[in-house]
Amino acid sequence: MTSTMTESKRLDPRNLISPPYRTCPKCSHGNFGVFIISGARYTRRCRDCWHTAEFPLPKLRKKIIYLDQFVISNLMKLKNPATPGHTIHSWGTSGIQYPCR
Repeated sequence: MTSTMTESKRLDPRNLISPPYRTCPKCSHGNFGVFIISGARYTRRCRDCWHTAEFPLPKLRKKIIYLDQFVISNLMKLKNPATPGHTIHSWGTSGIQYPCR
């Protein structure tokens, strides 16, 4: 008869703190890493003394628009009448319109 052992694992909350690490302003150890990034700020926490501090994220300056392959493929269908699917796409006053499915 074989027995199965269940191994319990514990989550170490220090594993949720990631690099880049800086010097902690409280304990001076080099384990002051990124804990949470959300909205317009991020939180750093020390893996040793648990000192926590929040910092603002820089304002976004959008200069690049990323177009994925879905957009590029459908733009090519608009430009090339020989492409299958050309007839189901139309160029209207509001931009590209796709059929409802």
